[in-house]
Amino acid sequence: MRLFKLAIILAAAIFVMAGTSFAFHSGGVAECGGCHSMHTPASANYLLVAGDQGSTCLSCHEHAGDTGPSSYHISTAEADMPAGVPPLQRTPGGDFGWVKKTFTFVVRGTTNVEEGETHGHNIVATDNNYVADTVNTVAPGGTFVSENLSCNSCHDPHGKFRRTSAGAIVTTAVGTAVPPIKTSGSYNGAGNEPDATAAVGTYRLLPGSGYANKVS
Repeated sequence: MRLFKLAIILAAAIFVMAGTSFAFHSGGVAECGGCHSMHTPASANYLLVAGDQGSTCLSCHEHAGDTGPSSYHISTAEADMPAGVPPLQRTPGGDFGWVKKTFTFVVRGTTNVEEGETHGHNIVATDNNYVADTVNTVAPGGTFVSENLSCNSCHDPHGKFRRTSAGAIVTTAVGTAVPPIKTSGSYNGAGNEPDATAAVGTYRLLPGSGYANKVS
């Protein structure tokens, strides 16, 4: 009986939250099961559905079998860009597939090699064969370790940051109710602006001041 009552309370709580919160990539964070698995995780770190944070993101944001640019894929699968075929995606951040493309060319009789890792940020996503920069082991001019650079280094996977109608970027505030996210903050147009009852997500789930990501 006690378990039954607990189940009723949890169901009621979920119903209440469903009326005041918005989820997945309609503006906020994806549902928990999109990135985590309680019973069959691929990674013991954070119970992820893939081997690491970057691979978890690419489980949706890379798709084998693409024939052209898509709306949200940011990495071309290796099978879709064999030798002589460039990466396909045209998102605002480009296509991470370029860091896998090493070019060899001859200038005035001298053979030159342009390593793929010089073509962009070398995110770590082991399931997709993305590895850390082998030359810059830390960020140039800084101390951030390259082997920790992943998608969640620049994007907040839990979608806490939001823009309010007052123009503020907030997560929580002492004594102040934080409005739920109603839609993405990445697009212009009707319905994509915050109002008195709801905020919009930050552009591409980028984090704000004070963000500290977790690394495995």
